[in-house]
Amino acid sequence: MGILVCMKLEFALVVTHSAGYSVSDHTHDALEIVCFITGSGSVALKGKRYCYGPGRFAIIPADISHDQQYGEETQTACIGISGSGLEEYRGVWDDPDAQVRTAALRLIEETNGKREAYLLVCHGLAYVVAGLAQRAVKKQNPSVGRQRLVDEAIDMIVACEGDTSVGELADSLFVSKGYLRHLFGDHAPYSPVKMILHARIAKAKSLLQGTARALSDIAYACGFETPQYFSRVFRKAVGRSPSQYRKEGGERLNRPDTLHWQGPPT
Repeated sequence: MGILVCMKLEFALVVTHSAGYSVSDHTHDALEIVCFITGSGSVALKGKRYCYGPGRFAIIPADISHDQQYGEETQTACIGISGSGLEEYRGVWDDPDAQVRTAALRLIEETNGKREAYLLVCHGLAYVVAGLAQRAVKKQNPSVGRQRLVDEAIDMIVACEGDTSVGELADSLFVSKGYLRHLFGDHAPYSPVKMILHARIAKAKSLLQGTARALSDIAYACGFETPQYFSRVFRKAVGRSPSQYRKEGGERLNRPDTLHWQGPPT
């Protein structure tokens, strides 16, 4: 995703923490880019902990809960921006030439100095920081951010057994519905809608075999608007109607389970 023209600088500051200091789970209203100046620490994002220090930077999207721990006295440059389009690159990345950190420190210097035309300079430097961060990520792995988003979307679909929508997935991942569909087209075997339907069908199979619930109850429990639509989709996916599937005892062949897809071959 490219840098958006409506990008806005929200904050720019240097933060110092003493050794052993920790910050409990919290969120920001803007995406945050954190560059270590001295010291080292870690940040936990979406259940995954990343270690970082000088030569690395973190991208933390807005409204993503995260905690931070510091094993020694640290100094970090923190830049908050909205509308950057960097949300898909959540995580910690290498900054071997310190280009991101250098630009961040220059931005903080301009913000604090408030010299002539500093607002224009800060606006431009915010774009530089975001652009260099995106360049650094792309250099390390051109598709890592996009593949990660698709994997997370699939995990969400499986976890909720298809009880979601493309819009809800897009909102959770901080991208548009159109962009999410585009990502699935490039990095998944099916569209997000088909993935959701597969998950609902998998849940329906389980209910058909494991319960005596009426077909209409199962249809609604699996997110289908009507029993007729459920039967039509089920037959197309499985090759039999729901009642036939229940009567014949489930699977006749080992059908591939698309929801265990592990991504493209490497």
